[in-house]
Amino acid sequence: GWEDVVGTTIVYRDGSTTAPRTTREVFEKNLLDPGVRAIGLVLMLIAWLLALTALAGLTYLRKDYVIARAQAFFLRLICVGSLIMSTAIFTLSWDEGAGWTDRQLDLACTLTPWFFFVGQIVTFSALFTKLWRVLNAERSATCAVPASAPATFFMALTLLILTVWTAIDPWTWERVDIRDVPIETFGRCRSSHLWAFAGPLFAVLVTAA
Repeated sequence: GWEDVVGTTIVYRDGSTTAPRTTREVFEKNLLDPGVRAIGLVLMLIAWLLALTALAGLTYLRKDYVIARAQAFFLRLICVGSLIMSTAIFTLSWDEGAGWTDRQLDLACTLTPWFFFVGQIVTFSALFTKLWRVLNAERSATCAVPASAPATFFMALTLLILTVWTAIDPWTWERVDIRDVPIETFGRCRSSHLWAFAGPLFAVLVTAA
């Protein structure tokens, strides 16, 4: 490797002062198997298909007495939350073996918690609000807005934590050495303070559930 010498500036062969990367042959990168990727994407598509089918059914039967009594708006939110959450499978299904660059992988890693946590909180907030209104059915004429207040609070708190996480210490892609001889690496999404942000997000999910 290269070590900086205090008080000196080294000019390398290419005329720059940036040390070139040492040439190494990586024998095993542990790239994601295409079969595993295919299974994940198929499961994501199944989740999408089920959610979209449910949304179409709710729209078609919106005037049905049973659907109306079941509060179709919150049922639609559950479907939308499932769609958003399952999209996290897509952002986690790629690495250099699929031709993605480090920049693309960084973006995929950063978006993953947004899809997962926003999808989860939309689903659980809809369930929470729906249950709240059922338990307060005798005051249904006046409790619609107050019942939605907790869901709005949970969503705002989730978005705030995700925004701070993305601004301060986002999930980014890195390739880590796990063996020196022969050289073996693996890729992963990493955040230096993962649980400082993921912990409060899971706490919000548990509270909403």
